[in-house]
Amino acid sequence: IGYNLKPLELQAAMGLAQLDKLDNFSEKRKENYAFYQKELSQFEDFFEFPKINKGAEPVFFGVPLIIKNPKIKRQELIKYLNANKIGTRLLFSGNILRQPGYKNIEYIQHQDLSYSDKIMKDCFWIGNHPGINEEQIKYISNTFKQFLGRYN
Repeated sequence: IGYNLKPLELQAAMGLAQLDKLDNFSEKRKENYAFYQKELSQFEDFFEFPKINKGAEPVFFGVPLIIKNPKIKRQELIKYLNANKIGTRLLFSGNILRQPGYKNIEYIQHQDLSYSDKIMKDCFWIGNHPGINEEQIKYISNTFKQFLGRYN
């Protein structure tokens, strides 16, 4: 296992320039996320959505969705969304103990990791770029509706 997280000078310069835009980006992402919640709440039988703790104000880089309906295959849904120009990504790890780089490490397990396994198997996210607008989020919602219509 290795990590190479050293930023280059050029990356640092770009990062510093982006800091001036951070508050705007954060507010737009919060607005987008609220609109995503409104639009996607109609699919609560199909997906589990993040629960936000009282008092927390997260800025979601993406909208994580965990598939609840066992009939829905994540890969089919992702393929459908990508074919309709909706970018998706898998959540970064899920249960890190299932990752090949960690298969021979010693560890102590304090509790059941089945939910981490579920995230690894059934979670994905769609982007929440500050440039996305309500019309595009409605398109995303309608595309979900088209796909999920076969499971009603």
